[in-house]
Amino acid sequence: MTVSGYLQKRLCSFFVFLVLGLMSVPAAQATTAYPGLLEKFQPDGTKILLRIRGDEYYSWLEDQNGYTIVWNPATDTYVYAELEDPQTLGPTNLEVGKVDPQASGLQKNILPSREVRVQKRQEAQEAARQIQKAVSAIAPAGVF
Repeated sequence: MTVSGYLQKRLCSFFVFLVLGLMSVPAAQATTAYPGLLEKFQPDGTKILLRIRGDEYYSWLEDQNGYTIVWNPATDTYVYAELEDPQTLGPTNLEVGKVDPQASGLQKNILPSREVRVQKRQEAQEAARQIQKAVSAIAPAGVF
């Protein structure tokens, strides 16, 4: 067997195991977020602790005290969140680790409405089902 043939066989085996792995997890089942605190750093080096809430279909960030956090791409920093409208979390100008969110008048646990979260979760689940369907369609015959 040539090196090229060997590599081709190994890649095919890898692909089959990858597809099998993807297909073994039903799209309708969600895994909850890591329950511990994650250590992150602001661009200036300030250490902050974040908690991920939700699951792989809908998630958000909070600080240790339950104040909602978003990443602000305009400033490349983690900031406290506010509702821009009933459906969307948006950034404030209050950097995590630099201000006291309670003293700034923020509310804990702000999120879009339950209906919006359910809708976004269902959309993400449907997208995962479509990916699963596409992977099934391209898998080698007889694998599943």
